[in-house]
This record gives sequence, C-alpha cells and structure tokens, in this order.
Amino acid sequence: MSVISRMEATPSRVRMLLAVLNERGAGETEERLRDFCSPATLLRDVPDPIAIFRSTLNAAKDLGLVEEVGDKLRVRPGVLSRRGDLGDDFFQAIEAVLLAPEAEQDLGQSDFARAVAWFLMQSPRRPLQWSENYKLWIEKQLAVPEAVRFDLTSRDRWNSFHYWCRFLGYGEVIAGRALVADPSRALQRLLPWALGGEREAAILPLLGSLAKVSPVFENGRIRREVEADAKPEFQREPQRLSPSTSFALFRLEQQRQLTLDARPDAHAMILDLGKDAPRRVSHVVIKAARS
Repeated sequence: MSVISRMEATPSRVRMLLAVLNERGAGETEERLRDFCSPATLLRDVPDPIAIFRSTLNAAKDLGLVEEVGDKLRVRPGVLSRRGDLGDDFFQAIEAVLLAPEAEQDLGQSDFARAVAWFLMQSPRRPLQWSENYKLWIEKQLAVPEAVRFDLTSRDRWNSFHYWCRFLGYGEVIAGRALVADPSRALQRLLPWALGGEREAAILPLLGSLAKVSPVFENGRIRREVEADAKPEFQREPQRLSPSTSFALFRLEQQRQLTLDARPDAHAMILDLGKDAPRRVSHVVIKAARS
C-alpha cells in the first residue's frame, strides 16, 4: 500500500517510532510500543491516537523499516548503520524505497514515485494548495485509465503526499500552505552522486546519470512512464527541461553552488524559465566547497 494512503503516518511519526524501537534492540510488543509512542498525557485532544499509531506502524512495515518476530516488533536488520546517525539512516532508507533507483526492487511504493514525477511536471509558478484534491488535474493532463491517479484521490491524500514530498526535497512550501514543484534540495544532494566525483559534466550525460539515481527526474524510468501519458498540450519538448528542474538548477546557481555553462558547438538543453527567459545550458559545474 502506498504511503500516501496512510494519511496519519507523517515522516516525523515514522521516525519517532523507529527511534523508540532502535533504543530497544531486542524488540518491543505492539502494546508497549504504542504506550511509548502515544502516551495519554500528550494526546488528550487527539480523537483517535490508536488509529494514528497503527497507521504509522503499518507505514513503517510497508516501507520495510520494521518487522515482526514472534510477539515483538523490531527495526529490520540492515536499515540502520553503525554510524549512529538515525536521521541519515532513516532518510536513506525512505528514499531507497519511495524513489527506488533503476537497479533496485520496487517495494510496492511506485504510486508515490509516479505522484512525484507528475508533480515535477507542474510549473513552480503555480503552487499547489494545501487540502485540495488534484485528481481532476491528473485527468486533465494525463491520458490514463480512471483507476490510475497515483493515490492522489482526495484532499487528505494530497496532504499526506505533501509531507513525504517535502521530506525528500522535491517540493517547497510557501505561505505555509502551498507546495511548489522545486526539487532544489534533492538536486543539491544528488548531483555529486550523478557527477561521480567529478566537478563538471556535459548536461546530457549528467541527466542520464541523475535519472538512474532518481527515477522521477527527466528520462528516469518513472518520469518516462508518466510523461508518455501526457496529453499533447502538456507534453515536454525533448530539448527542454521541465520548469521545475530548470528552476531548481537556476536557484542552485543563484546560491553559488554551481555554474551553468553554454559552450559553443556543444549539445545543450534549454532551461524553461518562462516564455521570455529561455536559456541554453551545455555543462554543469559544481563549485568547490569553501574551506
């Protein structure tokens, strides 16, 4: 089941549950774990704290973070490293499941990845509001069967997607309520991997490497599937980057984290920064960290 459909299970709640189990290496019964995660003194005004706990626990199981051995629950072996950084381990485990690279097995969360790919097809100039149902947007933009909506079928499910998308760095919130298709934080994290230790790369092979690391960027396996279903008026021109990727690259350049070059006689892509501001890019150069 997609994490989107576990509406009460936010990243922070799943992380808290994992932290409690991590402190109890031998495992814990569900009843005692619920008492630790949902003490009555903290949840006096919560209508159904048990439902929240169970949804969070089920999400942790769906994500492959927690397993049941006998009558006890425990963190699945291999999820946490020996470095002792729960935050980094948790993030990497979530990213590996929700946005599995091409070489990794799909653990039943592909609806979330497809929802991210569709979201990144949206323009940053048109933020998507909190507590809206974007099912009709998907129907307008994509020629897909009625049953295919990537679990984005209600306002609550959109809100759930909102949390996980932000957590992974593919969207940013403005005015406290609207989600912008801005994968700047994801790109900042993934570009060094895509560059393979080099400081610069031509844009086309770089996009190919990025697509292998994250399937929701241009030419990634999930992005290809979703873009293939786009109706003619919503299709992306092959030589153009999507507005969201264009904005993220431009934003990182403005933050002086990279340089976008347009070299003569080199294959290039066009940044989509608005009708009056196209920009040709042939190479991406990562700036050295300041000492």
